[in-house]
Amino acid sequence: MILFGVNQPIYHNCIFINDLIISHNGDIWVATDEEIYVFHDEILKEHFRKRDGVTIGIANKLMLGLDNTIWVGSSEGVSHFDGEEWVGYKEEVGYTEEDGNTDYLHDMAIDPKGRVWVLTNSGLFSFDGTEWTDHKLKGYYTELEIDENGTVWLASDTLTKYIPAEAN
Repeated sequence: MILFGVNQPIYHNCIFINDLIISHNGDIWVATDEEIYVFHDEILKEHFRKRDGVTIGIANKLMLGLDNTIWVGSSEGVSHFDGEEWVGYKEEVGYTEEDGNTDYLHDMAIDPKGRVWVLTNSGLFSFDGTEWTDHKLKGYYTELEIDENGTVWLASDTLTKYIPAEAN
């Protein structure tokens, strides 16, 4: 059964699914070039656009937080949804108005302590639930993974191990 695609009522020309996740309650969250769609029991439950408060350009990453919040990474920054409202972050993850189209979110991950880690063209950032930290890493990375010990692994043409200062 096709829920989203050509000949479906919610399909728009040239919209592709860039990422999807399944939340703890079984909702399927779909990130596209323009909107976020949520399906439950194979039915469109809701969808969100930029005007709804989500920081969306091209939404390319979705992530489920340990507290069941939804995180969206896009060409316009990072947003998270707590079930009722969206909160957006742009400058906090290195996006600036002057950059034009150079801002890009490569990856997101959550460490064992529940911190959100975001990898953009501007660097590596983490969010502890209260404030963002710029880890001021040098180099260009496109992939991010965090192991069970909280070690951050970064990759592009190299593999880099990063141990956050507070883990020492």
